[in-house]
Amino acid sequence: MMHCPRPDRGRDGGRSSRTERLGSAVPPEVAGNPGTERLRSSPELQGAVPAIFGRRGEPGAVACALLLRCPQLPATADAMGFGDLKSPAGLQVLNDYLADKSYIEGYVPSQADVAVFEAVSGPPPADLCHALRWYNHIKSYEKEKASLPGIKKALGRYGPADVEDTTGSGATDSKDDDDIDLFGSDDEEESEEAKRLREERLAQYESKKAKKPALVAKSSILLDVKPWDDETDMVKLEECVRSIQADGLVWGSSKLVPVGYGIKKLQIQCVVEDDKVGTDMLEEQITAFEDYVQSMDVAAFNKI
Repeated sequence: MMHCPRPDRGRDGGRSSRTERLGSAVPPEVAGNPGTERLRSSPELQGAVPAIFGRRGEPGAVACALLLRCPQLPATADAMGFGDLKSPAGLQVLNDYLADKSYIEGYVPSQADVAVFEAVSGPPPADLCHALRWYNHIKSYEKEKASLPGIKKALGRYGPADVEDTTGSGATDSKDDDDIDLFGSDDEEESEEAKRLREERLAQYESKKAKKPALVAKSSILLDVKPWDDETDMVKLEECVRSIQADGLVWGSSKLVPVGYGIKKLQIQCVVEDDKVGTDMLEEQITAFEDYVQSMDVAAFNKI
């Protein structure tokens, strides 16, 4: 029994003749679709799926049907992104994009989420609830983000197809701003005028520092000078004590204080500079008047 080939099959028994006939008649809507050029420039698709292309490289039956259903198919896949993710407008695009999605791509966290997460400078505001929900969720994967599936791609490969990524566009300007040294660099040569002014100010500072009086440490001392007996001339004893003169020593008020049995001691005040006069020197010189002085004690010693 003989079988005749079907009239819609070609010599090789395939469906290329029918496909070619359908593909050759390209509707005007398809010819003007920007996606048509993308299909024409894809030799891999032409070889792998005959129904997409006819023999002459025109869109076939399946391609025409798809292009008619998708008249707004973008010409290239590069025009994607969220705008500037560091700006409120970019975050709004991200929020709208995630309104019906849990992740940037697919149904599980991936490197696509990591790439977009790292481009966002911080948590989105509360009114962008979808973006904020996604941000907090991806942040919980901080320690394991390197193990998330997928390959991290450029930001321009994610997001809506009608928005161009501009997140990194300000990097050049920021770099240029960083190059401007507002305070001058140590490596730059110092002008003669600036050098002269600096030296003048240093000289003025050193001069003021030298003229400023140094802080002198002083002490107030109350001395008890005791005579031998009640017959000692206390007026002469005080004259002997006050006769002691030294740089940094100033004598003050004095009085006679009864000790007992008619004996009185001389209590005398003095102010001394600590670096120049000490109690040992005073005791040595006062007790040198041995005809009048039996002993000397320090009754009070206060720093001024």
